[in-house]
Amino acid sequence: MGSIVAFWGYAAYRFHSGPEQIALVSVMWSAPGALFGLVSGWPIDRFGPKAMLIAANAVGTVTALGMVWASTYDTLVVLVLASGVVGAFGRPAATSLPPRLVEEGDLLLGNSLMGMTTQLAIVVGPLVASVVIAAWDIRG
Repeated sequence: MGSIVAFWGYAAYRFHSGPEQIALVSVMWSAPGALFGLVSGWPIDRFGPKAMLIAANAVGTVTALGMVWASTYDTLVVLVLASGVVGAFGRPAATSLPPRLVEEGDLLLGNSLMGMTTQLAIVVGPLVASVVIAAWDIRG
């Protein structure tokens, strides 16, 4: 969820986007989850969550680096769409891991720890982002 806030800020500050353009960024990030949500489990079951997470992280890294060097708003929108597709497959792959990694009796604890780390990222992420922006500008 924190990613969308960063995309909004980057669109606004780097490309001087207005409300309609920022809304388009939101749609491009969230639409893939709605479109691929029904089928994202198929490749996870077929190839395994580990392979899907590796692929999602690799493509996500490329899109994130592309956003840093995006020179137009349109390029940013395409990369945000790619990021949304990555999330549409990466998030379900990540949430399917605990039952495969922990014993059935420890599943509640495993899911709780995974939820805690997700929430921790939401809290710590903006703090890290503010330090990075202060040190290297908004492109950081």
